[in-house]
Amino acid sequence: MALTINGGGATYSVQNSLNKTTNRLQVNFKRLSTGLRVNSAKDDSAGLAYALRLDNSIRGMAQAVRNSNDALSLSQVAEAALDETTSALQRARDLMVQANNSTVTSTTRQTLQDEVLSMLAEVQRLATQTDYNDINLLTGSFSGNTFQIGADPGEAVMFSILAASQAALGVSFNGSPVAGVALGSFGQGVGTASALSTLNSNLTKLDNAMDSVASIRANLGAIQNRFESIVSGLQSVSENLSIARSRIMDADIAQETTGLARNAIIQQAGIAILTQANLQPQVALRLLG
Repeated sequence: MALTINGGGATYSVQNSLNKTTNRLQVNFKRLSTGLRVNSAKDDSAGLAYALRLDNSIRGMAQAVRNSNDALSLSQVAEAALDETTSALQRARDLMVQANNSTVTSTTRQTLQDEVLSMLAEVQRLATQTDYNDINLLTGSFSGNTFQIGADPGEAVMFSILAASQAALGVSFNGSPVAGVALGSFGQGVGTASALSTLNSNLTKLDNAMDSVASIRANLGAIQNRFESIVSGLQSVSENLSIARSRIMDADIAQETTGLARNAIIQQAGIAILTQANLQPQVALRLLG
Protein backbone atom coordinates (compact mmCIF):
# COMPACT_ATOMS: atom_id res chain seq x y z
CA MET A 1 0.00 0.00 0.00
CA ALA A 2 1.33 3.45 -0.95
CA LEU A 3 2.28 5.82 1.84
CA THR A 4 0.25 9.03 1.28
CA ILE A 5 -0.75 12.17 3.14
CA ASN A 6 -4.14 13.04 1.54
CA GLY A 7 -5.61 9.69 0.55
CA GLY A 8 -6.31 8.19 3.99
CA GLY A 9 -7.58 4.95 2.45
CA ALA A 10 -6.81 2.87 5.52
CA THR A 11 -8.48 5.42 7.79
CA TYR A 12 -11.71 5.39 5.79
CA SER A 13 -11.83 1.60 5.73
CA VAL A 14 -11.34 1.37 9.50
CA GLN A 15 -13.96 4.08 10.09
CA ASN A 16 -16.47 2.20 7.95
CA SER A 17 -15.90 -1.03 9.84
CA LEU A 18 -16.10 0.80 13.17
CA ASN A 19 -19.43 2.41 12.21
CA LYS A 20 -20.89 -0.98 11.30
CA THR A 21 -19.74 -2.44 14.59
CA THR A 22 -21.20 0.51 16.50
CA ASN A 23 -24.55 0.04 14.71
CA ARG A 24 -24.60 -3.63 15.67
CA LEU A 25 -23.86 -2.65 19.27
CA GLN A 26 -26.79 -0.23 19.25
CA VAL A 27 -29.06 -3.05 18.08
CA ASN A 28 -27.75 -5.26 20.90
CA PHE A 29 -28.34 -2.51 23.47
CA LYS A 30 -31.89 -1.86 22.26
CA ARG A 31 -32.88 -5.53 22.19
CA LEU A 32 -31.44 -6.15 25.64
CA SER A 33 -33.07 -3.04 27.10
CA THR A 34 -36.55 -3.84 25.67
CA GLY A 35 -36.38 -7.62 25.65
CA LEU A 36 -37.69 -7.56 22.08
CA ARG A 37 -36.04 -8.76 18.90
CA VAL A 38 -38.45 -6.70 16.78
CA ASN A 39 -38.62 -3.13 18.02
CA SER A 40 -39.70 -1.54 14.74
CA ALA A 41 -40.83 -2.59 11.29
CA LYS A 42 -37.28 -2.35 9.91
CA ASP A 43 -36.15 -5.14 12.24
CA ASP A 44 -38.56 -7.67 10.67
CA SER A 45 -41.50 -6.20 8.75
CA ALA A 46 -43.14 -9.54 7.94
CA GLY A 47 -42.63 -10.83 11.47
CA LEU A 48 -44.09 -7.65 12.96
CA ALA A 49 -47.22 -7.89 10.78
CA TYR A 50 -47.69 -11.54 11.76
CA ALA A 51 -47.13 -10.77 15.44
CA LEU A 52 -49.71 -7.96 15.35
CA ARG A 53 -52.29 -10.37 13.92
CA LEU A 54 -51.46 -12.84 16.66
CA ASP A 55 -51.76 -10.07 19.24
CA ASN A 56 -55.24 -9.21 17.94
CA SER A 57 -56.28 -12.84 18.35
CA ILE A 58 -54.76 -13.09 21.83
CA ARG A 59 -56.48 -9.92 23.04
CA GLY A 60 -59.76 -10.95 21.44
CA MET A 61 -59.60 -14.36 23.12
CA ALA A 62 -58.90 -12.74 26.48
CA GLN A 63 -62.12 -10.76 26.13
CA ALA A 64 -63.94 -13.85 24.87
CA VAL A 65 -62.89 -15.66 28.06
CA ARG A 66 -64.40 -12.82 30.10
CA ASN A 67 -67.57 -12.97 27.98
CA SER A 68 -67.84 -16.72 28.51
CA ASN A 69 -67.32 -16.36 32.25
CA ASP A 70 -70.05 -13.71 32.32
CA ALA A 71 -72.42 -16.08 30.51
CA LEU A 72 -71.45 -18.84 32.92
CA SER A 73 -72.18 -16.59 35.89
CA LEU A 74 -75.53 -15.59 34.39
CA SER A 75 -76.59 -19.21 33.94
CA GLN A 76 -75.46 -20.05 37.47
CA VAL A 77 -77.61 -17.23 38.88
CA ALA A 78 -80.63 -18.55 36.99
CA GLU A 79 -79.94 -22.12 38.07
CA ALA A 80 -79.59 -21.11 41.73
CA ALA A 81 -82.97 -19.34 41.59
CA LEU A 82 -84.53 -22.41 40.00
CA ASP A 83 -83.15 -24.51 42.82
CA GLU A 84 -85.21 -22.37 45.21
CA THR A 85 -88.18 -22.69 42.85
CA THR A 86 -87.86 -26.46 43.08
CA SER A 87 -87.75 -26.27 46.88
CA ALA A 88 -90.91 -24.12 46.96
CA LEU A 89 -92.77 -26.48 44.62
CA GLN A 90 -91.64 -29.48 46.61
CA ARG A 91 -92.90 -27.90 49.83
CA ALA A 92 -96.24 -27.13 48.16
CA ARG A 93 -96.47 -30.74 47.03
CA ASP A 94 -95.70 -32.03 50.51
CA LEU A 95 -98.52 -29.89 51.88
CA MET A 96 -100.93 -31.19 49.26
CA VAL A 97 -99.98 -34.77 50.07
CA GLN A 98 -100.67 -33.97 53.71
CA ALA A 99 -104.06 -32.47 52.80
CA ASN A 100 -104.97 -35.45 50.64
CA ASN A 101 -105.99 -37.51 53.63
CA SER A 102 -109.40 -38.16 55.22
CA THR A 103 -108.01 -37.50 58.70
CA VAL A 104 -107.46 -33.82 57.87
CA THR A 105 -110.25 -31.41 58.76
CA SER A 106 -111.59 -28.70 56.49
CA THR A 107 -110.00 -26.05 58.72
CA THR A 108 -106.62 -27.76 58.53
CA ARG A 109 -106.92 -28.02 54.76
CA GLN A 110 -107.52 -24.30 54.59
CA THR A 111 -104.39 -23.67 56.66
CA LEU A 112 -102.38 -25.96 54.41
CA GLN A 113 -103.80 -24.21 51.37
CA ASP A 114 -102.66 -20.85 52.73
CA GLU A 115 -99.08 -22.11 53.01
CA VAL A 116 -99.28 -23.55 49.51
CA LEU A 117 -100.31 -20.13 48.25
CA SER A 118 -97.31 -18.64 50.03
CA MET A 119 -94.97 -21.14 48.34
CA LEU A 120 -96.50 -20.40 44.94
CA ALA A 121 -96.11 -16.67 45.57
CA GLU A 122 -92.41 -17.32 46.15
CA VAL A 123 -92.25 -19.17 42.83
CA GLN A 124 -93.67 -16.09 41.12
CA ARG A 125 -91.34 -13.74 42.99
CA LEU A 126 -88.29 -15.75 41.95
CA ALA A 127 -89.45 -15.67 38.34
CA THR A 128 -90.00 -11.92 38.22
CA GLN A 129 -87.11 -10.73 40.39
CA THR A 130 -84.23 -12.99 39.37
CA ASP A 131 -81.95 -10.91 37.17
CA TYR A 132 -78.33 -10.48 36.13
CA ASN A 133 -77.14 -6.94 35.48
CA ASP A 134 -80.79 -5.83 35.24
CA ILE A 135 -81.55 -8.59 32.72
CA ASN A 136 -84.53 -10.66 33.82
CA LEU A 137 -83.81 -14.36 33.51
CA LEU A 138 -86.92 -16.38 34.36
CA THR A 139 -89.88 -14.57 32.80
CA GLY A 140 -89.28 -15.96 29.30
CA SER A 141 -87.83 -12.69 28.01
CA PHE A 142 -84.31 -14.10 27.97
CA SER A 143 -84.59 -15.62 24.53
CA GLY A 144 -82.07 -15.96 21.71
CA ASN A 145 -79.34 -14.05 23.51
CA THR A 146 -75.89 -14.13 21.90
CA PHE A 147 -72.50 -14.40 23.58
CA GLN A 148 -69.26 -13.72 21.68
CA ILE A 149 -66.94 -16.59 22.57
CA GLY A 150 -64.14 -16.01 20.05
CA ALA A 151 -61.87 -13.33 18.65
CA ASP A 152 -63.43 -13.27 15.19
CA PRO A 153 -66.89 -12.51 13.72
CA GLY A 154 -69.39 -15.34 13.85
CA GLU A 155 -67.80 -17.04 16.85
CA ALA A 156 -70.81 -16.83 19.13
CA VAL A 157 -73.12 -19.00 21.21
CA MET A 158 -76.85 -18.37 21.54
CA PHE A 159 -79.12 -19.74 24.24
CA SER A 160 -82.46 -19.05 25.92
CA ILE A 161 -84.00 -19.64 29.33
CA LEU A 162 -87.64 -20.67 29.47
CA ALA A 163 -90.06 -18.95 31.81
CA ALA A 164 -90.50 -20.31 35.34
CA SER A 165 -93.47 -18.21 36.45
CA GLN A 166 -96.66 -19.62 37.93
CA ALA A 167 -98.45 -19.36 34.62
CA ALA A 168 -95.61 -20.92 32.63
CA LEU A 169 -95.35 -23.82 35.06
CA GLY A 170 -99.13 -24.27 35.26
CA VAL A 171 -99.45 -23.73 39.00
CA SER A 172 -101.40 -20.49 39.25
CA PHE A 173 -104.11 -20.80 41.89
CA ASN A 174 -107.75 -20.38 40.82
CA GLY A 175 -107.49 -18.27 37.71
CA SER A 176 -104.33 -18.95 35.75
CA PRO A 177 -103.76 -16.86 32.61
CA VAL A 178 -103.19 -20.20 30.88
CA ALA A 179 -106.49 -22.03 30.49
CA GLY A 180 -106.88 -25.41 32.14
CA VAL A 181 -103.83 -25.37 34.40
CA ALA A 182 -105.02 -23.53 37.50
CA LEU A 183 -104.75 -25.38 40.78
CA GLY A 184 -108.11 -26.08 42.38
CA SER A 185 -109.06 -25.12 45.92
CA PHE A 186 -108.70 -27.98 48.39
CA GLY A 187 -110.07 -26.41 51.57
CA GLN A 188 -113.22 -28.50 51.31
CA GLY A 189 -115.15 -31.00 53.44
CA VAL A 190 -113.28 -33.81 55.14
CA GLY A 191 -112.67 -36.77 52.92
CA THR A 192 -115.08 -35.72 50.19
CA ALA A 193 -114.50 -37.25 46.81
CA SER A 194 -114.39 -33.77 45.30
CA ALA A 195 -111.64 -32.64 47.65
CA LEU A 196 -109.50 -35.71 47.07
CA SER A 197 -109.99 -35.51 43.31
CA THR A 198 -108.94 -31.87 43.32
CA LEU A 199 -105.87 -32.62 45.42
CA ASN A 200 -104.83 -35.49 43.14
CA SER A 201 -105.19 -33.20 40.14
CA ASN A 202 -103.10 -30.55 41.90
CA LEU A 203 -100.38 -33.09 42.67
CA THR A 204 -100.19 -34.01 38.99
CA LYS A 205 -99.86 -30.34 38.02
CA LEU A 206 -97.14 -29.79 40.60
CA ASP A 207 -95.28 -32.85 39.35
CA ASN A 208 -95.48 -31.45 35.81
CA ALA A 209 -94.24 -28.07 37.07
CA MET A 210 -91.24 -29.67 38.79
CA ASP A 211 -90.48 -31.64 35.63
CA SER A 212 -90.50 -28.36 33.69
CA VAL A 213 -88.14 -26.74 36.20
CA ALA A 214 -85.88 -29.79 36.07
CA SER A 215 -85.77 -29.52 32.27
CA ILE A 216 -84.82 -25.84 32.44
CA ARG A 217 -82.11 -26.62 34.98
CA ALA A 218 -80.80 -29.46 32.83
CA ASN A 219 -80.45 -27.09 29.87
CA LEU A 220 -78.65 -24.58 32.09
CA GLY A 221 -76.33 -27.30 33.36
CA ALA A 222 -75.50 -28.25 29.78
CA ILE A 223 -74.76 -24.65 28.82
CA GLN A 224 -72.61 -24.20 31.92
CA ASN A 225 -70.55 -27.25 30.97
CA ARG A 226 -70.25 -25.88 27.45
CA PHE A 227 -69.03 -22.48 28.60
CA GLU A 228 -66.52 -24.08 30.96
CA SER A 229 -65.21 -26.10 28.01
CA ILE A 230 -65.12 -22.94 25.87
CA VAL A 231 -63.10 -21.08 28.51
CA SER A 232 -60.65 -23.95 28.82
CA GLY A 233 -60.24 -24.15 25.05
CA LEU A 234 -59.77 -20.40 24.65
CA GLN A 235 -57.13 -20.31 27.38
CA SER A 236 -55.25 -23.19 25.78
CA VAL A 237 -55.29 -21.62 22.31
CA SER A 238 -54.36 -18.20 23.70
CA GLU A 239 -51.41 -19.72 25.55
CA ASN A 240 -50.05 -21.29 22.37
CA LEU A 241 -50.59 -18.12 20.35
CA SER A 242 -48.70 -16.17 23.01
CA ILE A 243 -45.81 -18.63 22.71
CA ALA A 244 -45.84 -18.22 18.93
CA ARG A 245 -45.84 -14.43 19.26
CA SER A 246 -42.97 -14.61 21.74
CA ARG A 247 -40.86 -16.61 19.29
CA ILE A 248 -41.30 -13.85 16.72
CA MET A 249 -41.01 -10.74 18.89
CA ASP A 250 -38.86 -11.59 21.89
CA ALA A 251 -35.10 -11.32 21.91
CA ASP A 252 -32.84 -14.30 22.63
CA ILE A 253 -31.06 -12.82 25.65
CA ALA A 254 -28.20 -15.33 25.55
CA GLN A 255 -27.58 -14.64 21.87
CA GLU A 256 -27.80 -10.87 22.30
CA THR A 257 -25.45 -10.92 25.32
CA THR A 258 -22.90 -12.92 23.32
CA GLY A 259 -23.27 -10.52 20.40
CA LEU A 260 -22.86 -7.54 22.73
CA ALA A 261 -19.60 -8.89 24.15
CA ARG A 262 -18.25 -9.73 20.68
CA ASN A 263 -19.19 -6.37 19.16
CA ALA A 264 -17.80 -4.47 22.16
CA ILE A 265 -14.43 -6.19 21.71
CA ILE A 266 -14.45 -5.53 17.96
CA GLN A 267 -15.36 -1.88 18.62
CA GLN A 268 -12.47 -1.44 21.04
CA ALA A 269 -10.11 -3.05 18.54
CA GLY A 270 -11.46 -0.82 15.79
CA ILE A 271 -10.86 2.30 17.87
CA ALA A 272 -7.27 1.20 18.52
CA ILE A 273 -6.68 0.47 14.82
CA LEU A 274 -8.28 3.77 13.79
CA THR A 275 -5.85 5.57 16.10
CA GLN A 276 -2.94 3.85 14.36
CA ALA A 277 -4.40 4.57 10.92
CA ASN A 278 -4.64 8.26 11.75
CA LEU A 279 -0.89 8.26 12.51
CA GLN A 280 0.09 7.05 9.02
CA PRO A 281 0.30 10.58 7.45
CA GLN A 282 2.75 11.56 10.20
CA VAL A 283 5.08 8.77 9.06
CA ALA A 284 5.08 10.32 5.62
CA LEU A 285 5.97 13.69 7.13
CA ARG A 286 9.03 12.18 8.82
CA LEU A 287 10.24 10.97 5.45
CA LEU A 288 9.94 14.51 4.11
CA GLY A 289 11.93 15.86 7.06
